[in-house]
Amino acid sequence: MNPFKYRHAPVVYVLSALILLFTAVGCFFGVKSAIFAQLTFHRISYILLTATSLFLFIIALGIILFSGYKIKKGKIIIRLGVLTNSILVEDVTALVHLIDLKKLAIFLPDDRYVFAVIKPEDIQAFVQAVKEENPKVLYDVCYSSPESNKKR
Repeated sequence: MNPFKYRHAPVVYVLSALILLFTAVGCFFGVKSAIFAQLTFHRISYILLTATSLFLFIIALGIILFSGYKIKKGKIIIRLGVLTNSILVEDVTALVHLIDLKKLAIFLPDDRYVFAVIKPEDIQAFVQAVKEENPKVLYDVCYSSPESNKKR
């Protein structure tokens, strides 16, 4: 079950779709305008518009398609589009599934923690994969987190 997909909020899908739409239109009009532009300066500006639109298109598509978590060679690799970060599994002290927040808290030494936003059906498999790498990791389920109580 490795890798584990990132659980995006619905608004991320809507915003990404809008970005993909607008950047595709930007690429189309940039190429069209660059072909028919009379002045070299205008061609250069349209080419820059096309390149910027294409760059944003790739970033938005990457966030939707390539975001998730992977456990590999003793590390939890966190990927959000083209950005990556990793946590050593041996540094993980505990995993707490916060039911009301729909997140998994990954506790590290020195009272640090990271929230993993994993699809709910993948959480148990993720915990199992971490425990295979580091059997000392504690796991717990919490139905009401301190952060959700602050909101009330």
